[in-house]
Amino acid sequence: MRSALLWCLALAVCVVLVGAPVVAQQPPEGPLWVMSFWKMKFESAPDWQRLVRSSWLRGEAELKKAGLIEDYAVMTHDYGSEWNLLTMRRFKDYAGVDVLEQKEDEVLRKISPDTVASAALGKIFRSYLLEHYDSFVRPLAGTSLNVSAQPGSNPLWVFSFYQVKLGHLDEIENWVKNNWKKTDERLKSMDMAM
Repeated sequence: MRSALLWCLALAVCVVLVGAPVVAQQPPEGPLWVMSFWKMKFESAPDWQRLVRSSWLRGEAELKKAGLIEDYAVMTHDYGSEWNLLTMRRFKDYAGVDVLEQKEDEVLRKISPDTVASAALGKIFRSYLLEHYDSFVRPLAGTSLNVSAQPGSNPLWVFSFYQVKLGHLDEIENWVKNNWKKTDERLKSMDMAM
């Protein structure tokens, strides 16, 4: 009798847990950067960099003009085939990513209506590609990227990524907010001294 009661209780708990609606966590408000990391063939860097400048940047400018993205940036380095291209798009919020997915083709067709030529450019770009992944990040602190379109006129950026256990995000966010300004000011004063 006792074991039957325990089985009924366990079954009732399972029904409640499985049947309970899953509450979706709301995405945080505020700006969102979509960072795309590309591992490109190093030996063909001049070719894919030229393709990015001639095609991708033109498309990003059109998407920004249409209000689908707030800003964009392209960064690269010449140190080999290790994630040597970084493309970024800034959105007002997470919903902006969905809007872009719905309207991007329509906007880009205005500047490149020839779908065959666009497909050919994509095929050429993919021939230089070794690996690719996207990451959605939101800023905690810092200033604008201030990325110039003129080669050689940009400062060197160093990106560091850390995998953090989910239970510690609030602690890290608070530390960054409290310490970033001091660190940023110290780095700027070192830069001015140089």
